[in-house]
Amino acid sequence: MVGILSLVLSVSVTIYKSNEQYTREASFFVQQIAKIVAYNSIIPVAFNQQGDLDDKQKGFLNTINNIKEVSHIHIYRYDDFSEELTLFASYIKKGATTLRPQYSKVKTLKQPVFTERYIEYAEPIYDHSFEGSTQNPPIGYVYLRYELTQYLQYNQEMLT
Repeated sequence: MVGILSLVLSVSVTIYKSNEQYTREASFFVQQIAKIVAYNSIIPVAFNQQGDLDDKQKGFLNTINNIKEVSHIHIYRYDDFSEELTLFASYIKKGATTLRPQYSKVKTLKQPVFTERYIEYAEPIYDHSFEGSTQNPPIGYVYLRYELTQYLQYNQEMLT
């Protein structure tokens, strides 16, 4: 009886530690992807050059196809006249459903947020041409949704 209890406790601790490590690594990975997209969005957002991001053949967002867990990326920019956030460019993984603009979320997703099926995160876009640019308000945001399908499959395999 003690042996079975020890085994169950050992497996539980291992799964917990594995999940904790995955959460840290996934959070870091999602943040880095968003930072790269934000950096590559500065000039297109600052100069309203949407095609540099959105073009299906040569646009930067087309390179995201290589990261199969990323299902959605929205790039938002502040409108020059109304100063309201507008959806500037987007990436939707083939086969993923359309996602409504996340205007209210992008200002609050300062850390990756885990749900049952995906991670959401938003990264501000700053115009680095000004000294102390992170003290200035952002010129836009990157919203990223990262699917947890592979992680869930791995966890399922660990439990069986």
